[in-house]
Amino acid sequence: MEYSIYPFKYIRISQRHDEGNHLAHWKPTANYMDKPWDEAVKDSGKQYFEPQNDYVIVEIIGINPSKYTNSVRLQTCNKVKIPYQDDPVILELTLTHIDEDELKKYKVGQVLKAGGKYLKEGKDGATANHYHCTANIGKYYGLKLNSNDKYVFCYQKSLIPPDAFYVNNSINIINANGYKFKEIPTARLKYRAHVQSDGWTEWKYSGEIAGTTGEQKRLEAIQIDFGDKIVEAKAHIQKDGWVDYGKITKDTIIGTTGEAKRLECLQLKGDFEFQVHIQSYGWSCFTDADGICTLGSVGQQKRIEAIVIKEK
Repeated sequence: MEYSIYPFKYIRISQRHDEGNHLAHWKPTANYMDKPWDEAVKDSGKQYFEPQNDYVIVEIIGINPSKYTNSVRLQTCNKVKIPYQDDPVILELTLTHIDEDELKKYKVGQVLKAGGKYLKEGKDGATANHYHCTANIGKYYGLKLNSNDKYVFCYQKSLIPPDAFYVNNSINIINANGYKFKEIPTARLKYRAHVQSDGWTEWKYSGEIAGTTGEQKRLEAIQIDFGDKIVEAKAHIQKDGWVDYGKITKDTIIGTTGEAKRLECLQLKGDFEFQVHIQSYGWSCFTDADGICTLGSVGQQKRIEAIVIKEK
């Protein structure tokens, strides 16, 4: 899981969803409501979309003579945590008024990696260079005319920017136009697991499952990143027995990769509790990571299949 971060290095919102000609997109429309905003970035020359998460292009609209303005629909490659709700989601983002020559360089299925520069802004159908943006979750119903006779991207749920994105200290807020953004929490526990035949999972956060259940796959290794908090670890590994890792860092691999050995038991110490899913036994109870209690089994040739770690 990862956080959804505002997808430009600068925030200069020149028109909110509830201002000016954007009102016709969502209020008091009876159907196909969306909540667009205008992102003018630096407002000097033509700027670029600089995503802070990986996005994939799912649709390109409006190139060449068309009744639609140049637009692109993007989707996060992974589920992301958004301020609007606790459960991670696939977030969709639309950008309109893109420079046409620039848009012709792109194709559906192309991945736009975090930290890159893409889709230069233009003024196709507008009076000045900027992006017209919408952020959405849930089912997509298409580009339709709403009851105010405005074309809108129709989704199950449209979000305003502070509900869709967090900000971090690398983003320069020139003008948020009254929107109040939340910063990403800085001291969070995260962890990931190396799974038989699958390799490393995405980083997981407090309370999320790393690994698999019901697939008969062994957990081969884990990594834990708890910032500057102290974490200690021991692990019982197939054929190797107990291995004491002492105080670990975020780069410490607890277990093995590339050796086809199962993690069988874990002894962890830190400011958290954890549980493991054990072959044929299922989930253990949540147990305080006191450095004494062990979760798993020894001498039974049972694999750990998944782990959940929760901050206290």
